[in-house]
Amino acid sequence: FDLFSMDRHYLNADSYMEEDGYEAVSFLPTAADQQILQDKDPHFRVYNLSPDRFNEAVTTYFHRAVGGYNAAKLRIYQDLIETQLSKSPTNMDVLNMLDTRYFIIPPQQAQRQHEVYKNDEALGAAWFIKHIKYVNGPVEEIKALDEFGPRDTVIIDESFRNIAGSAPQADSTATIELVSYDNDEIKYSTNSQTPQFAVFSEVYYPAGWNAYIDGKKADYAKVNYVLRGMPVPAGQHEIVFKFEPASYYNGQKAVYFGNILYYLSILGAGAGLWRQRKKPTA
Repeated sequence: FDLFSMDRHYLNADSYMEEDGYEAVSFLPTAADQQILQDKDPHFRVYNLSPDRFNEAVTTYFHRAVGGYNAAKLRIYQDLIETQLSKSPTNMDVLNMLDTRYFIIPPQQAQRQHEVYKNDEALGAAWFIKHIKYVNGPVEEIKALDEFGPRDTVIIDESFRNIAGSAPQADSTATIELVSYDNDEIKYSTNSQTPQFAVFSEVYYPAGWNAYIDGKKADYAKVNYVLRGMPVPAGQHEIVFKFEPASYYNGQKAVYFGNILYYLSILGAGAGLWRQRKKPTA
Protein backbone atom coordinates (compact mmCIF):
# COMPACT_ATOMS: atom_id res chain seq x y z
CA PHE A 1 0.00 0.00 0.00
CA ASP A 2 2.80 2.42 0.92
CA LEU A 3 4.59 1.73 -2.38
CA PHE A 4 1.40 2.27 -4.35
CA SER A 5 0.52 5.53 -2.62
CA MET A 6 4.04 6.92 -2.98
CA ASP A 7 4.36 5.81 -6.60
CA ARG A 8 1.18 7.70 -7.45
CA HIS A 9 3.02 10.95 -6.76
CA TYR A 10 5.44 10.21 -9.60
CA LEU A 11 3.62 7.77 -11.88
CA ASN A 12 -0.06 8.53 -12.25
CA ALA A 13 -2.72 8.76 -14.95
CA ASP A 14 -1.14 11.93 -16.35
CA SER A 15 2.05 9.94 -17.05
CA TYR A 16 0.35 7.63 -19.53
CA MET A 17 -0.10 8.32 -23.22
CA GLU A 18 -1.89 6.41 -25.96
CA GLU A 19 0.46 4.44 -28.22
CA ASP A 20 -0.41 6.41 -31.36
CA GLY A 21 0.09 9.70 -29.56
CA TYR A 22 3.46 8.64 -28.15
CA GLU A 23 4.69 7.53 -31.57
CA ALA A 24 3.52 10.78 -33.15
CA VAL A 25 5.49 12.82 -30.61
CA SER A 26 8.60 10.67 -30.12
CA PHE A 27 9.19 9.12 -33.55
CA LEU A 28 8.66 11.75 -36.19
CA PRO A 29 10.42 10.79 -39.44
CA THR A 30 12.91 13.35 -40.64
CA ALA A 31 13.11 14.45 -44.26
CA ALA A 32 15.99 11.98 -44.64
CA ASP A 33 13.86 9.13 -43.24
CA GLN A 34 11.01 9.99 -45.59
CA GLN A 35 13.36 10.02 -48.57
CA ILE A 36 14.74 6.57 -47.71
CA LEU A 37 11.27 5.16 -47.03
CA GLN A 38 10.41 5.76 -50.68
CA ASP A 39 12.63 2.76 -51.47
CA LYS A 40 10.36 -0.30 -51.14
CA ASP A 41 13.10 -2.93 -51.40
CA PRO A 42 12.68 -5.10 -48.26
CA HIS A 43 16.33 -5.75 -47.51
CA PHE A 44 18.81 -2.85 -47.62
CA ARG A 45 20.35 -1.29 -44.51
CA VAL A 46 20.85 2.31 -43.40
CA TYR A 47 23.88 3.71 -41.60
CA ASN A 48 23.29 6.83 -39.52
CA LEU A 49 26.62 8.64 -39.20
CA SER A 50 25.62 10.61 -36.10
CA PRO A 51 28.22 10.70 -33.30
CA ASP A 52 26.12 8.26 -31.21
CA ARG A 53 25.54 5.88 -34.12
CA PHE A 54 25.89 2.77 -31.93
CA ASN A 55 23.88 4.15 -29.02
CA GLU A 56 20.80 5.64 -30.67
CA ALA A 57 17.66 3.66 -31.48
CA VAL A 58 15.49 6.03 -33.53
CA THR A 59 17.00 4.97 -36.86
CA THR A 60 15.96 1.36 -36.26
CA TYR A 61 12.36 2.49 -35.73
CA PHE A 62 12.15 3.31 -39.44
CA HIS A 63 14.91 1.27 -41.08
CA ARG A 64 17.03 -1.86 -40.88
CA ALA A 65 20.15 -0.23 -39.52
CA VAL A 66 23.86 -1.00 -39.37
CA GLY A 67 24.17 0.86 -36.06
CA GLY A 68 21.71 1.30 -33.23
CA TYR A 69 21.73 0.21 -29.60
CA ASN A 70 21.13 -3.17 -28.03
CA ALA A 71 22.39 -4.14 -24.60
CA ALA A 72 22.70 -7.76 -25.73
CA LYS A 73 24.54 -7.51 -29.05
CA LEU A 74 25.98 -10.69 -30.48
CA ARG A 75 29.71 -10.87 -29.69
CA ILE A 76 30.67 -11.26 -33.35
CA TYR A 77 28.78 -8.08 -34.28
CA GLN A 78 30.29 -6.13 -31.39
CA ASP A 79 33.71 -7.28 -32.62
CA LEU A 80 32.85 -5.95 -36.08
CA ILE A 81 31.85 -2.60 -34.59
CA GLU A 82 35.04 -2.29 -32.58
CA THR A 83 37.50 -3.43 -35.26
CA GLN A 84 35.90 -2.34 -38.54
CA LEU A 85 32.90 -0.02 -38.25
CA SER A 86 34.49 2.34 -35.74
CA LYS A 87 37.70 2.86 -37.68
CA SER A 88 38.54 5.89 -39.78
CA PRO A 89 38.41 5.97 -42.72
CA THR A 90 35.33 3.80 -42.98
CA ASN A 91 35.83 0.29 -44.35
CA MET A 92 33.46 0.41 -47.32
CA ASP A 93 34.03 -3.27 -48.13
CA VAL A 94 32.44 -4.21 -44.81
CA LEU A 95 29.57 -1.76 -45.26
CA ASN A 96 28.95 -3.06 -48.78
CA MET A 97 28.73 -6.67 -47.58
CA LEU A 98 26.21 -5.48 -44.97
CA ASP A 99 24.12 -4.13 -47.87
CA THR A 100 24.41 -0.53 -46.66
CA ARG A 101 22.49 1.30 -49.37
CA TYR A 102 21.91 4.61 -47.60
CA PHE A 103 23.95 6.83 -45.29
CA ILE A 104 22.28 9.48 -43.14
CA ILE A 105 24.73 12.37 -42.78
CA PRO A 106 24.20 14.77 -39.82
CA PRO A 107 23.85 18.51 -40.51
CA GLN A 108 27.15 20.30 -40.96
CA GLN A 109 27.55 23.83 -39.56
CA ALA A 110 24.97 26.02 -41.35
CA GLN A 111 22.92 23.07 -42.60
CA ARG A 112 19.66 22.36 -40.79
CA GLN A 113 18.65 18.98 -42.15
CA HIS A 114 20.24 15.57 -42.43
CA GLU A 115 21.42 14.57 -45.87
CA VAL A 116 21.04 11.19 -47.56
CA TYR A 117 23.79 9.54 -49.57
CA LYS A 118 22.94 6.50 -51.69
CA ASN A 119 25.62 3.84 -51.98
CA ASP A 120 25.34 2.05 -55.32
CA GLU A 121 28.10 -0.42 -54.37
CA ALA A 122 26.00 -2.21 -51.72
CA LEU A 123 26.01 -5.92 -52.55
CA GLY A 124 22.35 -6.67 -51.93
CA ALA A 125 20.64 -9.43 -49.98
CA ALA A 126 22.77 -12.28 -51.41
CA TRP A 127 25.37 -12.91 -54.11
CA PHE A 128 27.59 -15.62 -55.57
CA ILE A 129 31.36 -15.31 -55.08
CA LYS A 130 34.25 -16.52 -57.23
CA HIS A 131 36.97 -17.27 -54.66
CA ILE A 132 37.17 -18.72 -51.14
CA LYS A 133 39.96 -17.58 -48.82
CA TYR A 134 40.48 -19.83 -45.79
CA VAL A 135 42.03 -18.46 -42.60
CA ASN A 136 43.02 -19.93 -39.24
CA GLY A 137 40.92 -18.67 -36.37
CA PRO A 138 38.73 -15.63 -35.65
CA VAL A 139 41.62 -13.19 -35.27
CA GLU A 140 42.86 -13.88 -38.81
CA GLU A 141 39.30 -13.85 -40.10
CA ILE A 142 38.38 -10.41 -38.83
CA LYS A 143 41.83 -9.04 -39.74
CA ALA A 144 41.30 -10.25 -43.31
CA LEU A 145 38.34 -7.85 -43.57
CA ASP A 146 40.81 -4.95 -43.57
CA GLU A 147 41.43 -5.44 -47.27
CA PHE A 148 39.36 -7.76 -49.44
CA GLY A 149 36.83 -7.64 -52.26
CA PRO A 150 33.56 -9.05 -50.87
CA ARG A 151 31.87 -9.12 -54.28
CA ASP A 152 34.24 -11.83 -55.54
CA THR A 153 35.94 -13.26 -52.44
CA VAL A 154 34.61 -14.78 -49.22
CA ILE A 155 36.67 -15.28 -46.05
CA ILE A 156 36.02 -18.48 -44.11
CA ASP A 157 37.61 -20.05 -41.05
CA GLU A 158 39.19 -23.46 -41.61
CA SER A 159 36.73 -24.99 -39.15
CA PHE A 160 33.98 -24.55 -41.78
CA ARG A 161 35.91 -26.08 -44.69
CA ASN A 162 33.86 -29.29 -44.50
CA ILE A 163 30.72 -27.21 -45.17
CA ALA A 164 32.08 -24.64 -47.62
CA GLY A 165 34.20 -27.00 -49.71
CA SER A 166 36.28 -25.77 -52.63
CA ALA A 167 35.92 -22.72 -54.85
CA PRO A 168 32.80 -22.62 -57.06
CA GLN A 169 32.87 -23.19 -60.80
CA ALA A 170 32.60 -20.08 -62.94
CA ASP A 171 29.16 -19.26 -64.35
CA SER A 172 28.55 -15.71 -65.55
CA THR A 173 24.81 -16.39 -65.91
CA ALA A 174 24.27 -17.60 -62.32
CA THR A 175 21.66 -15.64 -60.35
CA ILE A 176 20.42 -15.47 -56.77
CA GLU A 177 17.47 -13.30 -55.75
CA LEU A 178 15.60 -12.47 -52.57
CA VAL A 179 12.01 -13.70 -52.91
CA SER A 180 10.52 -12.74 -49.55
CA TYR A 181 11.74 -11.36 -46.24
CA ASP A 182 10.03 -11.78 -42.89
CA ASN A 183 11.21 -11.67 -39.29
CA ASP A 184 11.40 -15.45 -39.01
CA GLU A 185 11.61 -16.63 -42.62
CA ILE A 186 13.72 -15.51 -45.58
CA LYS A 187 13.41 -17.03 -49.06
CA TYR A 188 15.79 -16.90 -52.02
CA SER A 189 15.71 -18.38 -55.51
CA THR A 190 18.85 -19.49 -57.37
CA ASN A 191 19.64 -20.53 -60.91
CA SER A 192 23.05 -21.68 -62.13
CA GLN A 193 24.61 -24.12 -64.57
CA THR A 194 27.42 -25.07 -62.16
CA PRO A 195 27.77 -25.40 -58.36
CA GLN A 196 28.10 -22.03 -56.63
CA PHE A 197 28.80 -20.57 -53.20
CA ALA A 198 26.33 -17.97 -51.91
CA VAL A 199 26.92 -15.27 -49.32
CA PHE A 200 23.85 -13.96 -47.49
CA SER A 201 23.87 -10.49 -45.95
CA GLU A 202 22.40 -11.77 -42.67
CA VAL A 203 24.16 -12.20 -39.34
CA TYR A 204 25.31 -15.74 -38.59
CA TYR A 205 23.23 -17.19 -35.75
CA PRO A 206 23.08 -21.00 -35.79
CA ALA A 207 21.34 -21.17 -32.40
CA GLY A 208 18.03 -20.29 -34.02
CA TRP A 209 18.27 -20.06 -37.81
CA ASN A 210 18.02 -23.23 -39.89
CA ALA A 211 18.65 -23.40 -43.65
CA TYR A 212 16.76 -25.48 -46.23
CA ILE A 213 17.41 -26.13 -49.92
CA ASP A 214 14.24 -27.28 -51.69
CA GLY A 215 12.76 -28.25 -48.35
CA LYS A 216 15.74 -30.31 -47.16
CA LYS A 217 17.77 -29.07 -44.21
CA ALA A 218 21.24 -27.87 -45.22
CA ASP A 219 24.36 -26.74 -43.37
CA TYR A 220 25.67 -23.20 -43.65
CA ALA A 221 28.90 -21.56 -42.57
CA LYS A 222 30.02 -18.39 -40.83
CA VAL A 223 31.67 -16.24 -43.49
CA ASN A 224 33.30 -12.80 -43.49
CA TYR A 225 33.28 -13.09 -39.68
CA VAL A 226 29.58 -12.17 -39.25
CA LEU A 227 27.61 -13.35 -42.29
CA ARG A 228 26.14 -16.63 -43.56
CA GLY A 229 27.30 -18.62 -46.56
CA MET A 230 26.58 -21.99 -48.13
CA PRO A 231 27.35 -24.06 -51.23
CA VAL A 232 24.50 -24.20 -53.74
CA PRO A 233 24.18 -27.03 -56.27
CA ALA A 234 23.68 -26.36 -59.97
CA GLY A 235 20.14 -25.87 -61.25
CA GLN A 236 17.11 -23.98 -59.97
CA HIS A 237 16.60 -24.05 -56.21
CA GLU A 238 14.68 -22.43 -53.39
CA ILE A 239 16.73 -21.57 -50.30
CA VAL A 240 14.86 -20.81 -47.09
CA PHE A 241 16.20 -19.64 -43.74
CA LYS A 242 13.75 -20.22 -40.89
CA PHE A 243 14.05 -19.00 -37.32
CA GLU A 244 13.31 -22.14 -35.31
CA PRO A 245 14.97 -21.85 -31.88
CA ALA A 246 14.69 -25.11 -29.95
CA SER A 247 14.22 -23.23 -26.68
CA TYR A 248 11.05 -21.57 -28.03
CA TYR A 249 9.49 -24.79 -29.30
CA ASN A 250 10.47 -26.72 -26.18
CA GLY A 251 8.91 -23.95 -24.13
CA GLN A 252 5.73 -24.17 -26.18
CA LYS A 253 5.55 -27.91 -25.54
CA ALA A 254 6.08 -27.38 -21.81
CA VAL A 255 3.29 -24.79 -21.73
CA TYR A 256 1.00 -27.09 -23.73
CA PHE A 257 1.50 -30.07 -21.42
CA GLY A 258 1.38 -27.81 -18.38
CA ASN A 259 -2.04 -26.55 -19.46
CA ILE A 260 -3.23 -30.13 -19.95
CA LEU A 261 -2.11 -31.08 -16.44
CA TYR A 262 -3.73 -27.93 -15.05
CA TYR A 263 -7.11 -28.67 -16.61
CA LEU A 264 -6.88 -32.35 -15.67
CA SER A 265 -6.23 -31.36 -12.05
CA ILE A 266 -9.30 -29.10 -12.12
CA LEU A 267 -11.40 -31.92 -13.58
CA GLY A 268 -10.01 -34.31 -10.98
CA ALA A 269 -10.80 -31.92 -8.15
CA GLY A 270 -14.29 -31.37 -9.55
CA ALA A 271 -14.88 -35.12 -9.85
CA GLY A 272 -13.73 -35.60 -6.26
CA LEU A 273 -16.17 -32.99 -4.98
CA TRP A 274 -18.96 -34.53 -7.03
CA ARG A 275 -18.28 -37.97 -5.52
CA GLN A 276 -18.26 -36.49 -2.03
CA ARG A 277 -21.68 -34.97 -2.58
CA LYS A 278 -23.07 -38.20 -4.08
CA LYS A 279 -22.13 -40.26 -0.99
CA PRO A 280 -25.22 -41.16 1.06
CA THR A 281 -25.40 -39.43 4.41
CA ALA A 282 -25.81 -41.58 7.54
